[in-house]
Amino acid sequence: MLRYVERRVTRIYPLYWIATALALVAAGLSNHPFPTPESIVTSLMLLPTVDFPVVNVAWTLQQEMLFYTIFAFLIWKQRVGLIIFAAWLALLIGLQVHPISYDFGLLVKLRSYFNFEFFMGMGAAWLTGRVKFATPRLALMIGLVAFISVGVAEDTRTVSNFSIFTHLAYGFAATSMVVGLVSWERSGGFVVPRILTILGSASYSIYLVHLLVIGAIWQVLLLLKLDTALSAWVAYILLVSGAAIGGVVVSNLIEKPVIADIRRRLTVPDPQPLAITAPTQFGREP
Repeated sequence: MLRYVERRVTRIYPLYWIATALALVAAGLSNHPFPTPESIVTSLMLLPTVDFPVVNVAWTLQQEMLFYTIFAFLIWKQRVGLIIFAAWLALLIGLQVHPISYDFGLLVKLRSYFNFEFFMGMGAAWLTGRVKFATPRLALMIGLVAFISVGVAEDTRTVSNFSIFTHLAYGFAATSMVVGLVSWERSGGFVVPRILTILGSASYSIYLVHLLVIGAIWQVLLLLKLDTALSAWVAYILLVSGAAIGGVVVSNLIEKPVIADIRRRLTVPDPQPLAITAPTQFGREP
């Protein structure tokens, strides 16, 4: 249990705190209202809140830390963990069937549609660990086509992006892609390209700093008066590629060295291999 907590905390918080500090600096230099002390503290702790944290995209980390907390019970005592997960799933379904009004951060996070995708992720991990798929590429293609189709339907307003059915459709499509890719790779038929390995390894840094990098690049374009001189597609490619490169740089120069240094200083011993392991998020290693 201690090993699990140590790995999750050191993986999530150090870089997140650095990103929060940078976001606070950016907020101080902008015309936007500066976050209150209470919002800063709750953001730093990733406590479930109704409002967005200081780093806006970190609302997903609030969901993730909630999941990790509940998953800890599964590691502590499997039966207790299964009961808690069953109760959580029942709560999720019940609040979709009979919604109630509330303004409490923990309940907002517990009943979020995105939590269904945690259950789907666990289902994908269970399936790939126990079932050998004869046609993994078919599962990948079905999931990819379904994911794109839902995206097109959402962009054309055929379906609502706030609908639970849209979330479930994305979730099932992503699950099919994950199952297909993992099964294909394990069969030896698929080798992950080097560029995807690099981006996957740096995905947490990209996730946390991409808005800051995009904002910085845009300010440079404004300063050089290139915001109107460049075509929309060129500016788009420049911003996206710049955010990815910036994330990779942050990952290699800050994220990985900081985590390695912190973990060297901790003395939590390695336990015996666990029968149940926590699924990772955002393509990150444990």
